[in-house]
Amino acid sequence: MLRKPITLHNATAEYNRIDNEASYITPSGYSWYGDFEVSSSWSVATIPFDVHFNNQTWNDISNNNFSNVGIHFNKENYLQVLKSSLKDKFNPEEFLTNDIKNQLDNIKRNAETTLKSDLEKIGQGFGDQLKDKIGELGDLKQLMSKDLHVVREKLLNNQYLQSVIGKEKLLSELQAKINMGQAVDENQLRELQNEVLKLKGVNALIQKVEEYKSKWDSSGVLKKVKQLELLNEKQLEKIAKDPATIIKQAKAHLQLTGLQRLFLKLNQLKFGQNTLSGSPLSVNHLLNKGINTEIAGKNKSLMVGLGKLKTFNSIFDQPFTNSILSNDGNAKMISVGLGNASAGNARFSIMTYNQSMGALENFASISGLSANNTFRSTVVTTISNEMRLGESGIITTEISRSATSYRQSVDSDTTLQSKTAMQQILNSDNLLNSMAVSCRYEDELEDQQLSYGVQASMIAPGYNNPGNSFLTGGSKEFGVKAKKSFWKRKLQASVKTNVREYNFGDGTDKKWRSIYSIIDLRMKLRKGQSVGIRYMPNKMIRVAGGEKSMVSILERLSVDGTLAQKIAGKYYRNNLTLAWQRNKHMLANDPVLNNSLSVSSFQSITLGSKLLFVNTLYDHSRNNSQFVFFNSTFLAEAGVTYILLKKVSLSSSIINNGVKGWYNQIGIKQSISGQLRERVNFNIYVDARKNMKLYQPLLYGLFRTDISINYLIK
Repeated sequence: MLRKPITLHNATAEYNRIDNEASYITPSGYSWYGDFEVSSSWSVATIPFDVHFNNQTWNDISNNNFSNVGIHFNKENYLQVLKSSLKDKFNPEEFLTNDIKNQLDNIKRNAETTLKSDLEKIGQGFGDQLKDKIGELGDLKQLMSKDLHVVREKLLNNQYLQSVIGKEKLLSELQAKINMGQAVDENQLRELQNEVLKLKGVNALIQKVEEYKSKWDSSGVLKKVKQLELLNEKQLEKIAKDPATIIKQAKAHLQLTGLQRLFLKLNQLKFGQNTLSGSPLSVNHLLNKGINTEIAGKNKSLMVGLGKLKTFNSIFDQPFTNSILSNDGNAKMISVGLGNASAGNARFSIMTYNQSMGALENFASISGLSANNTFRSTVVTTISNEMRLGESGIITTEISRSATSYRQSVDSDTTLQSKTAMQQILNSDNLLNSMAVSCRYEDELEDQQLSYGVQASMIAPGYNNPGNSFLTGGSKEFGVKAKKSFWKRKLQASVKTNVREYNFGDGTDKKWRSIYSIIDLRMKLRKGQSVGIRYMPNKMIRVAGGEKSMVSILERLSVDGTLAQKIAGKYYRNNLTLAWQRNKHMLANDPVLNNSLSVSSFQSITLGSKLLFVNTLYDHSRNNSQFVFFNSTFLAEAGVTYILLKKVSLSSSIINNGVKGWYNQIGIKQSISGQLRERVNFNIYVDARKNMKLYQPLLYGLFRTDISINYLIK
């Protein structure tokens, strides 16, 4: 396996830039954003690594230059390299469960024996003329899973039927000669009679196969065979893709170096910028700069993470005014897992976070506080368990506790000694106020084309986890979802509902409560066409002192469809949506009501190498408000996409859009994309507008360009 110690497989460099005539901050009223990326794939001793460099620049803010580097071990590619090296050295069928194979073989063997006996009896009745046709049926065990139409086409194909029809005609002519007393060739007459008689025998064979198929179907045998074959295919696919099987075979059949064997045990190894993930209540997609690795053994795993945190990892993370909280600091994590993914596993994790106020310039002048030293320390411990139920059911439970201590204070108190975060974790004081619990169950009944799930979580008011910004202290959540398909997955119905509750204020009697649902019904039609209906009710209420008051209500009912037809040799497509929406919210104790009806149509027709398109969107609002997004809007765009010089694609369009009470515009859009000398890909986009009427000043510009250049280094 080891030919070159270090190999560069591919590398690309890409620069993207956005220029906008408007700016929120710069006095010139002009802004630009640049993004430069270099991505490459390497292998060291056949071990694949991905290296990624990113640099962002922007003229709108003072800190306008961000650079990040990440080096990640690609475990998926490593397994593919091992599979390619193994080639035919192992057969996944050897790992199949014997019980499934035996059941399938027994059912099919019994069916083959009885059917073969009856078919041979039919053949004997026709003087063994049907041997060739019985042979064309092939393996009789496979008839259980074959469509009867395919069997009929095989035995009575058009060529054979035309041949028999011709022979029937010739036989009629010979029979007419005999009736008139003329002499005929007796051998030819006998041969023709046998061929016509053979057709009756073939029909008898088909009738017998139909009889058996009907018997198998009514007795439930066919259903059982389909279930076992599906399970068989699933197991084969699972075994072929199972990392544990590939690793086991690689150790047995390949001559691996010590380094290569070491990386067989690593699930991940990341240097530089990376995301640290364990579970929702431990750490979840935490962006950091450091090292993150997971070592897996036999039913055991160890995950270790160490990295620096930044409040702003990207230019787009920076708000126009400083945030109240800072995320500058560092994170450490260690997690131990027991079990495996196929049977279930449990994991214990402990995370520590030390955060400073480095990103908060407005806090630097506060007496007694340092912007660079640790301001807050947090320890989070989590126990998670994943258990398999049946074929595809999974139940995941988690329980977590956090503790936070503050290293600095504005008014120091020398008479009280505060406990560290670790001391608080080991102490049972205030236990329930600093805990989080979640439970999730998901399952799928494939034979019934049904999937469903339910989940619930509770986050105590004193719980704090910097590793997951979506966990809000004092919140509760409950949700259910289900999806069911009918008529061979042509019709699909789904429903999803979530209820969330958030505490606000010091007391537990002040809460925000939101109820969000989606009900969707969709049908697939012929040739890529579809039609669907969706209803989305959303409500938020405020609970204070036992009294409930409405905060906002949003209801949306939409019907959409896709029409695709070939008209006079031209392909036409139209994505059409009709929607009704009701908005109601409180503004300074007064309700603001808004009802709107919108229709959108995205049409295209192909004319040779050209694509003509017309996009229309109209939203009529009954009760206009002072907010731009509640007013009636209209947009119409017409254009053409075409090819120039075989390698350059262009799209040109004109546009008219407006918002009632704000503006009415016309404009043009132009995009150019193509390839130069097989290594350079480019894309240029220009959007230019002109205000025909301007009722109120706008915050965004009328001229914008996007430029992207991609260079294939190797």
